[in-house]
Amino acid sequence: MVNEQIPMEDSSTSLTDNWHKGSCIHGMGYHWLKDITGGKNLTYKAENTVPVVPMYDSNGKFVAIFFLATAKKQNWADTCTVTPQPCVEELNFWDPGGGLVEANEGPLYVCSNLCGTCQFTGSDDGVYTTMHWFFADPATLECVGADKGQKIYCPNGSYPRDFVSEGSL
Repeated sequence: MVNEQIPMEDSSTSLTDNWHKGSCIHGMGYHWLKDITGGKNLTYKAENTVPVVPMYDSNGKFVAIFFLATAKKQNWADTCTVTPQPCVEELNFWDPGGGLVEANEGPLYVCSNLCGTCQFTGSDDGVYTTMHWFFADPATLECVGADKGQKIYCPNGSYPRDFVSEGSL
């Protein structure tokens, strides 16, 4: 998988045959994940998840990627809240914050990138870290079909847990 090619359009058979289409997150687009043993049939095991996640806009164009690490990588002390100045000065290039938790709880968890049944296992410390690279303006990336103000959207209505009751939409 050293030479994994990321398709430039979501209609590519290379993408649809081998990658699992996930949720659309406002400001990021549709996420696609791949498993090294199951392809688009995810095992939800950290050691099998391809660490590059491509994202596509509602028109199917490639707009971003994020790198997925199976442990906390950023310089973000547990005492930091959202973005207090002393914490921001210590950041490396990994996304700020405490990362995405492996358990399906809290506002930020790895399964929010997917739709339907999802339960990841195998991260080093129960946390995944992301580093997003955008090739389009995130302010222009919307989830067509989502209700106004909805942050995470699954076109089939199958979410990995009850977002609405927790106010995450």
